[in-house]
Amino acid sequence: MTLIFSKTIDERSDENNNGQAVALVNSDVDGLRFMFEMLHEMWAQTLEVFIGIFILMTVVGWLWLVPIFMIFGRFYFLFFFSFLLGLHVNSGG
Repeated sequence: MTLIFSKTIDERSDENNNGQAVALVNSDVDGLRFMFEMLHEMWAQTLEVFIGIFILMTVVGWLWLVPIFMIFGRFYFLFFFSFLLGLHVNSGG
């Protein structure tokens, strides 16, 4: 992909091309970069959560469950509240 990108950058633009190939390759390269960035963010954040839970578990003992329950309780509350709000909006009230 890098070779194609460099080749299209070095080529001269004629009246038929107008830089369309460069724009397409640039768009493809940006898409790939964004995909790999999101892939690395996904595994890194998952690992970060597990390391944080492990450290919390070793420092405070059984109290590590309290923040976990607070997180899941908040998630459940927000999910339930948005469901009720959607029912209220759809009923016209």
